[in-house]
Amino acid sequence: VSYEGVGTNRKWTRIESYGAKFCENIVQATARDVLAEAMLRLEKKGFDILEKTEGDIPFAAMEYLCGRSFLGKSVTVIVDRPYGSLDQRSDGEMTCSCGYVQKPVTMEDCDDIEARIVGVYEPRETFTGTVIGIIYHQEDSNLHLIVAPPTWTINKEEIITQIGMVEQYYHTRMILCGE
Repeated sequence: VSYEGVGTNRKWTRIESYGAKFCENIVQATARDVLAEAMLRLEKKGFDILEKTEGDIPFAAMEYLCGRSFLGKSVTVIVDRPYGSLDQRSDGEMTCSCGYVQKPVTMEDCDDIEARIVGVYEPRETFTGTVIGIIYHQEDSNLHLIVAPPTWTINKEEIITQIGMVEQYYHTRMILCGE
């Protein structure tokens, strides 16, 4: 099969094609249509579409795909930078404990999930609490959980004060329970 189009020399020419190439184009066009429809549904529900891929096809950020599912859930954080320890970037004391939540079995392709612990003012090796928020950095696509004691009242200013030392190096977006 051949058709006329702009060739590799950027001039109008006859271009040869074959079945597999047509199939690939049909699959890509269908995937784009499915993605566009999903984006429209997300926008109707109040979600923002945040980024675009290199091919200029927009996609919904990770928060909409899996991050919000953590809100309100109980998790155990394994602490690797405890409250009060030396923050190696700023040479100051850590104002919150940081660590990670081991990846859920359902997310086997993901790394462990980083977490910031708020509302706890003493060093711990592990901490079990409730996910009250999610942090996203413009610089990477990983989500970071904000974990607090189950009875802790969400106070945005207090959260910012506690995680500010760690987050000051990033362009951070924070989503809290109830937002």
